[in-house]
Amino acid sequence: MQPYNTIIDTVKIQLDFTTQEQQHDVHSKIIDYISKSYFVNYKDFTNEISRQTNRVFFIYYHGTYIASITTGIYTTYYRHNRPKNNYYISIKLAGLMRYNQAIDNASSDCLFRLCAFINSNNLVFKITQLDIAIDIYAKFNNVLVVCTKRTPNTQYYSLSEQQKFEQTRYVENIAYDRLHKVSKHAYTYDKAYKEKLDYDLTRFELSLSPKFFHKNNADINEIAKALDRYHVMYFPTIKEKLNKMTEYESFTNFRVRDVKKIGFEAYRIYPDLVYIDEFLYWMFNIELWHFDIEDVETVL
Repeated sequence: MQPYNTIIDTVKIQLDFTTQEQQHDVHSKIIDYISKSYFVNYKDFTNEISRQTNRVFFIYYHGTYIASITTGIYTTYYRHNRPKNNYYISIKLAGLMRYNQAIDNASSDCLFRLCAFINSNNLVFKITQLDIAIDIYAKFNNVLVVCTKRTPNTQYYSLSEQQKFEQTRYVENIAYDRLHKVSKHAYTYDKAYKEKLDYDLTRFELSLSPKFFHKNNADINEIAKALDRYHVMYFPTIKEKLNKMTEYESFTNFRVRDVKKIGFEAYRIYPDLVYIDEFLYWMFNIELWHFDIEDVETVL
């Protein structure tokens, strides 16, 4: 079997408050805290419809963007009560594994420092996005991903269908402006091409959205079920891959039990659920005192 790693690539968390004063106070403290370790700058964005201006803070490591912090408001509607305004802080770290060791270490450090600050101040956050990846040290054309447990009312690309980008293949056929309405979507792309690496690397990525976490929170069992819907496979030869694609597409109504008939399991790559579970554990349990330990890297 070709070597591979399980990666958490994007994390987005949210803190909710009942008053704007609480939101502003915590936001200011978070900015002050992380500014001691990283360069922080901001940019104002104006909503074209409401004309309201929102200030987004960006966190950088040696000139490279690694995280963003935004604030906002949303309204909760109740059947018999008046609508209630909720104020939030959203923190997003994208690209936790870019295969640049210095930047990757800084991104991970930044994430866990922010979580530690939040936890140590007895604040509560929830995950609103989690991108889980399997990085396979193989050529893009030797990897195939099939959703073998399909979600009702979701459109999927056929395995032979032409797609927009040569180095990216999406599993679900979902318009970009509808992605926020689905609980998850998956795709595969040539990571070596994107990062200009001098070795073969293909990434399968499952993006879990706010809708997923609204229903399941950060339950590792539900995350495992979501991952299990996809067969991520490595084929030593293109001929074997094409043969399995032909077999799969010969089914007019593919069912889960048909997986064994095709023999997908012989090629399947499984995510490391222990790694994902430990990653989530530390997000919710790390505190500032952990950073006083000399070898904090081993803790994380």
